[in-house]
Amino acid sequence: MNGKERPILPPENLVKVVLFDTFGTIVDWRTSITKEITTIAARKGLTDFDGDAFARAWRAGYAPGMAAVTAGKRPFVSIDVIHRERLDAILPAFGLSLLTESERADLNNAWHRLSPWPDSCAGLARIKAKFMIGPLSNGSLLLLAHMAKRAGLPSSQSFAVEINSLSGGSDGHKEKACSKVHHFHCVSVKFS
Repeated sequence: MNGKERPILPPENLVKVVLFDTFGTIVDWRTSITKEITTIAARKGLTDFDGDAFARAWRAGYAPGMAAVTAGKRPFVSIDVIHRERLDAILPAFGLSLLTESERADLNNAWHRLSPWPDSCAGLARIKAKFMIGPLSNGSLLLLAHMAKRAGLPSSQSFAVEINSLSGGSDGHKEKACSKVHHFHCVSVKFS
């Protein structure tokens, strides 16, 4: 440093809690969903199925679904509800309207089974050695717990939108999550 530059993060003794984005940062939602839906499509006899296009189309419903909640255009619902509504909307376009209710429910829970990026667990463990850590996510508490347990993701605390009934992308959600640990200094991190 030349004396004029500021450090990216406050000194270690000031930061006690590190909160992190989850979908895309810690877990690979796109590959995970693609694998699940491609397996189901093959079982249903669909050939040349584009699992990646399905995964992207499904996730494309996330932003507008959360925006409606954040804007107060609909009451708070968990991301599980938003994912299910979008799933039901896109299945016919991909030739999968024949899925039973049980198959749809299980597929919707694929978001609970997302695989981490190869370096996520080790990276989080390194951060957790010095700080309390936790996801700051639009995922439901149950989704985050299932995902963490299955993937072996270390965590100290989960800050899900259910706590505040806000969108995780909003500054308000980050501020409320940090206020839950008000006696600590808190930093929210999103890697790109």
